[in-house]
Amino acid sequence: MVKLARVCACIALLFAALAPSLASARVRVEVDRDPVVADESFDVTFTSDTRDAGDPDFAPLERDFDILARSSQTSLQIINGRPESGQSWVLSLIAKRSGRIQLPSITFGKEHSEPLVLDVRPSAGGGADSDVFLTVEASPQPAYVQAQILVTVRLYVGVQVGNATLSDLQATGAVIEKLGDDRRRDEMRGGRNYTVFERRYAVFAERSGTLTIAPVEFAGALLGRVYSIEGIVVTGRRRGRELGFPTANLETSNELIPPHGVYATMVTIDGTFHGGVTNIGTRPTFGDSGTTVETHVLADVGDLYGKTMQVAFIQRLRDERRFEDVDALRTQIEADRRRAQGLLSRLSV
Repeated sequence: MVKLARVCACIALLFAALAPSLASARVRVEVDRDPVVADESFDVTFTSDTRDAGDPDFAPLERDFDILARSSQTSLQIINGRPESGQSWVLSLIAKRSGRIQLPSITFGKEHSEPLVLDVRPSAGGGADSDVFLTVEASPQPAYVQAQILVTVRLYVGVQVGNATLSDLQATGAVIEKLGDDRRRDEMRGGRNYTVFERRYAVFAERSGTLTIAPVEFAGALLGRVYSIEGIVVTGRRRGRELGFPTANLETSNELIPPHGVYATMVTIDGTFHGGVTNIGTRPTFGDSGTTVETHVLADVGDLYGKTMQVAFIQRLRDERRFEDVDALRTQIEADRRRAQGLLSRLSV
């Protein structure tokens, strides 16, 4: 009996020692929302607790999904004094049909993810060709008195808008609480790219019967599809950096360049949007010659040299002019920066 007890103890210790390594080797899968809608993109994240997972084979996904984009990253963190590493893969997908669709098991070298069944609902149809449209969803249905109803409002914007407002949710005979801050993401719907603003509410009905939610209204000025140019960021004379406002100098093949002046712009770098202030001209304060297109990005984007950048011209701020000295120019640039920030902040809800 003593020997048997010792053997059992050894086995228990062996499994205890193996358990962390087995747990760390599994690949987890998560979706950013469920259910999803056909013709709308959604993100799937595969996560491994080790950086030793093999290269993934995503081919099985292509039977029922279109893969729009993919990215991967590794992580390292210290937990209880020990380094823990991991790796994740994020895919943007669109379902090819509606119904109960299985996200198949994906192989990562010797590891694999578990299958996951998604509820893919038919496309609503309306709105896919519109510049701006709204959707409202409520769950669960039916609901019960005093029980929480989650209402999600999504605003789809396919063009630049200004002075935008979105009305709050209203309903007679219910208590309504807004949940957190608005969420923002980019999404493809019906083959078109949209910026999606999502707002969520908790609704509690005070009595039984039909609960009617008042129409949610959006108001804004459609600025249309603004003119943009694209090019490569090249080395300039570093005038902006000397003034405390570093700029990205754009070398572009576009033949149509807006007139000389200062503009509030939206720039796209590596698929990410940022506000900017763009100057087109000859920098007369320094006596330079030759037309340049240089943009001060209103965010810390690191080294841009050699990268492709797209500049969309939102609004002209002023003419280019010569200043008496560098201090006067610096003061004007700061004013241009504040004005552009105020203008561009109204382009989103």
